Amino acid sequence: MNNSIQQNDQLLIATALTAVFGTKIVSQHEYETLANASPPIQSQRFHETNIYTSHLVTGPVPDIDPYYSETQSGTEEIIIRTHSSSEDSLQEQFLTIHIPLSSTVQDLKSVIRIRMSIPVTSQIELNYMGQILLDHHALSKYIFEYPQFNTFGSILNFREDSHDFVRNNAPVIKMRALKSDSECSIGYINSSHLHPEYDRDFTEINNDRKKFFRGGKRYRRPLGWKRYALKVVDEFEDYTNKSTFGDNNISKEGDNVNNKWLGREEQRSKKHVSLDNEWVVAYYGTSQYKDENMADAAYFMASKKQPGPKNGPKSIRLSALSYFFSSLLSSGKFWFSRGVYTTPKIELAMKYATKFMYEDEKYMVLFQCRVRPETLKKIGGFWVSPMIEDVRTYGILIRKDTKE
Repeated sequence: MNNSIQQNDQLLIATALTAVFGTKIVSQHEYETLANASPPIQSQRFHETNIYTSHLVTGPVPDIDPYYSETQSGTEEIIIRTHSSSEDSLQEQFLTIHIPLSSTVQDLKSVIRIRMSIPVTSQIELNYMGQILLDHHALSKYIFEYPQFNTFGSILNFREDSHDFVRNNAPVIKMRALKSDSECSIGYINSSHLHPEYDRDFTEINNDRKKFFRGGKRYRRPLGWKRYALKVVDEFEDYTNKSTFGDNNISKEGDNVNNKWLGREEQRSKKHVSLDNEWVVAYYGTSQYKDENMADAAYFMASKKQPGPKNGPKSIRLSALSYFFSSLLSSGKFWFSRGVYTTPKIELAMKYATKFMYEDEKYMVLFQCRVRPETLKKIGGFWVSPMIEDVRTYGILIRKDTKE
């Protein structure tokens, strides 16, 4: 593909992600230009944007079994990582804070300011997994409340090589104290995470003459959209025959890596049929429709249809092992208290598309994902998955907004 076309596409994607995240995102080319400016911009800092998971937001799930809800701590342990400089070295410091995930980012900053004696004249910037945290959002928007047990009642293990999970699996938020707005970090897209070879243009396709299937479920292709592919080939390990839901699915040194979950096109006998062990296709929107995001809409939809939990005392007395098995076998209970909401219906997802302007034209952006079918639950037209590892974003969908 022509380099100038790639640069224009990356500018479009960067503008879309700026609208999604609410903070400045630039392309790889823009980043290199700014980072290598002469004379250098001393106060400017950059961070690589996580385009795989930073857009995903959890929401509460209805009809939680009392055992789970009453045995969870009311607060989450969060580790704040910062650096202090001395005349001789730059030292890393860690601060442990216990705070409910329902608290806002601003609430967390207030605690940090007091605990670390940061003057009010300095701003605080928080970065979690490549995303700058915005003051008015709840911490639960960014930090997933992982279930504490897998199906066999053992403690979950997170990525040992990640800087975002250390010290008893608590999430780590990076912090900087800023002297002015000009020091705010700018996110950039690592172009190696894009995969133009697998970009697909659906803008000229008006209808599907055949029904497509992925993961054994109907795949409604994103007609009218252009998909910008993310680099996911050979990036994840096999989930086949896994007995637990909490196992790490990020590949390590190529061990057990395959692409069955993705279902490579060259392996299909016909392009509209499913392959064994592939994951289903879903869509994810980051905006609101009628003052509700996807999680809110699905939650309230289910809450109106389902009665509250029954037989609470008996459920509370269940052991962790029997509880999780009974939860998994029951179609009416959720064994997790928060989840990631997606939808297999592109028309429904479109209501939650984030809108933005690019070169004086209106656009919309969605995310195309693969969802692990074994763990998803259905709520009306939505799906909810218990873990971030159960949702893998593999494409950014963009189209012009033709509605006035």
